[in-house]
Amino acid sequence: MSIPDLAPIRESLDARIEELEDEQKRQEERHEGDGSNPAVWDKVEPKIRRDVVEDCQEDLDGVDEQDEVLRILAEWRRNENREWEFNRNSSKVENERNNIKTAEIRIWKEELIELIPESEFKTCGLCESLQMPKSDRRRSRGYVWECPDCF
Repeated sequence: MSIPDLAPIRESLDARIEELEDEQKRQEERHEGDGSNPAVWDKVEPKIRRDVVEDCQEDLDGVDEQDEVLRILAEWRRNENREWEFNRNSSKVENERNNIKTAEIRIWKEELIELIPESEFKTCGLCESLQMPKSDRRRSRGYVWECPDCF
């Protein structure tokens, strides 16, 4: 198992962080002092997205084994699904934050999947599609294989 070249995704993460920092500065300058509700989301959304991207970047730092890359993919899938769940007891603000986080995690999860060679994924015995790693902290690797089409 050889580790895929993570340089392209790291460069993309760096570029995205810079883009979001610039967007946040532009929004803060544009809405400075007007106190409108849309201005709050315009200013906050880039920060929420940037925090997610920085977490993804931190996860990839120091990765030197294929199993670590698959564990990270499993964690990102878990985070995407956890953030996606609508919690009716949460406020509208919290649900909106979760929607923003989910959208950003999904982008980076898909990019990471593209970098991993297909030979590293297992094939489902039922439907013959590729299985994805699913976060399972009880396992020493930190993930198990799951077919997204069957389950």
